[in-house]
Amino acid sequence: MKIGHHVISGPCFADDVCTLAVSKPALQQKFQVAYSYSCKWQFTFNQEKCAYVVIGKDSMPKMNITLGNKNINKSNFEEHLGTRLMIRAN
Repeated sequence: MKIGHHVISGPCFADDVCTLAVSKPALQQKFQVAYSYSCKWQFTFNQEKCAYVVIGKDSMPKMNITLGNKNINKSNFEEHLGTRLMIRAN
């Protein structure tokens, strides 16, 4: 994925997955693909350990992000493989 002039990847390690999307609907679509894949191959995600971070203005604040039938929590920061992504307060 490319954001501006920056190439961005979603590093994975063992059971730790990270993904990026340019919008909440695009993120929801990725979560639906992941959920469908997990159903096909009979494994589950721990939705309680999942979170998403919005960078910039949340243009759809009332839209819930789900994985399967469970809502995913919105967070101001997330840590992935020892790297913390944090949204700074204005």
